[in-house]
Amino acid sequence: MTVLVPPVILTLHEGYCRICFIIWKEVTTITLIDELQLTETSLRGHVRIQDLVFSLTRQCNAFCDICCNDDGPSKRGAIDISGVRQWIHDFSEYVPYCKTAGFTGGEVFLRYDEMLEVHKHLHDYGFLTSITTNGFWGNNPELARRRLEELKSLGLVEVAVSMDESHSVWVNPKHAATAAKTALEAGLAVSITSNFTSPGKSAKDYFEPEWHDRLLWDENYYVLPVGRAKQLPRLVQTRIPRDDQLFCPRVQMVIQPNGDVDPCCSVCLDDGVFVVGNLYRQTMPEVLTNMLGDVYLKVITHRGLGELEQIVQRFHPQWRLPPREHSVCHMCNALRSRPDFWMVEDAMRQYGMEILLNNWSAGKAV
Repeated sequence: MTVLVPPVILTLHEGYCRICFIIWKEVTTITLIDELQLTETSLRGHVRIQDLVFSLTRQCNAFCDICCNDDGPSKRGAIDISGVRQWIHDFSEYVPYCKTAGFTGGEVFLRYDEMLEVHKHLHDYGFLTSITTNGFWGNNPELARRRLEELKSLGLVEVAVSMDESHSVWVNPKHAATAAKTALEAGLAVSITSNFTSPGKSAKDYFEPEWHDRLLWDENYYVLPVGRAKQLPRLVQTRIPRDDQLFCPRVQMVIQPNGDVDPCCSVCLDDGVFVVGNLYRQTMPEVLTNMLGDVYLKVITHRGLGELEQIVQRFHPQWRLPPREHSVCHMCNALRSRPDFWMVEDAMRQYGMEILLNNWSAGKAV
């Protein structure tokens, strides 16, 4: 007879270590190896998921040169929402502390019906939501107002509107500004996100001065060379991350239109370098187990890339981190894309086994 083990909390010790590890597993008997596998990924602290993110579609009415993916008008399709309610239910059961969700794309307002349906399910489980958009829908202020009020009633609290010289080629800045103003008037928090390829520019130029203090401004004079932006000339200064910037800044559960799940935006989702599962082929508990049990993710979250390099070099002395440039996210993407990433995977397996055995020995000694 198959026994279905519900979510359990395991408290493990490694020095002062306490870790919660979610397990969903079909078992008939619990053997020594089974018990060891439950502790395999113990590190100092657990991976905390900050947001549930729906990368709703790759379709976009813009084809920006700074796009970190390859979204555009020729892309079609969206997340199959037939299983969304079960995903949200299971996610809430296993990650009850996370009650924030986000929508990104592509351009999510091109798939408003799907976004609305997902919002209804999220609202039933107590989520607050945010949306990233290019604001094209500001071309119809009355429809924009009705839709924002509808989404607000279902938990929407923030809208981020992308506005810069690249977006303005495809979306009339007046329409995007109207979208931002309409969202403010609906009682939502509104941020303007911009990525300029050269200094001296500001999205504030798209707004009358009286709106400046009412909006949040996220302006960057820097574009990561990923996705379509790889084609841009290297006109901007390269950032050099400090030692204290080599930690994974935020873990999310990002669901893509094809069902793939990433623990972050992976800098460029089209690269497919950090897929932890697929919700069209696996259950949410199975994908969560893969994600929360990923030793590599735990290391870069709690110990950073610097210590990752030290750990890998214990098993493969010749391995080196990629050049320290742009950001920790860009470096993570680069190292996972390299042919020698197998060394990292091998080191994480061996390192995980060391922790497994240490935990087992400590448990036997108690």
